[in-house]
Amino acid sequence: MRDIPKEAAYYREALRLGAVSVEDVVSWSDSVIAESSMPDIAFIELSSMGKAHPLDLLHVLQSMSENVSTIEVLAEVLGLAHAKLVADPRYGRALARALYGIYVECGYEVPEQLRDIGWFDDAFALAEQGTYGTVDRVQEELLRFTKQFV
Repeated sequence: MRDIPKEAAYYREALRLGAVSVEDVVSWSDSVIAESSMPDIAFIELSSMGKAHPLDLLHVLQSMSENVSTIEVLAEVLGLAHAKLVADPRYGRALARALYGIYVECGYEVPEQLRDIGWFDDAFALAEQGTYGTVDRVQEELLRFTKQFV
């Protein structure tokens, strides 16, 4: 049996981190509709949002997954983010910024395994300013961090 709220939370966080596209969310929604004789209206709405702004999809996904926290799905989403980061290293800066947003939303308290999500955005900023480290080094650390979730 599918855990639809958890799947919706997964796509919510993956979209927020830029690990999936609007098209990926629409495809997921279409697959759920295809398996159901009476799909929830939220899936019909998502399936019609192929040209919508990602924040509009996030709103619908949030309503579908209100009882599933970000932390519950973040490890799985980071595994997906790792694959995107390997394919496109430029994604690292955006991922770091989004992870910092999650860190702040969690009140700076996350499980030990995720504690580094608050570090990468600052590390990129310091490296870009030439204050400490290099962008390549931060990129390597981000790859190493996300790899543990694959």
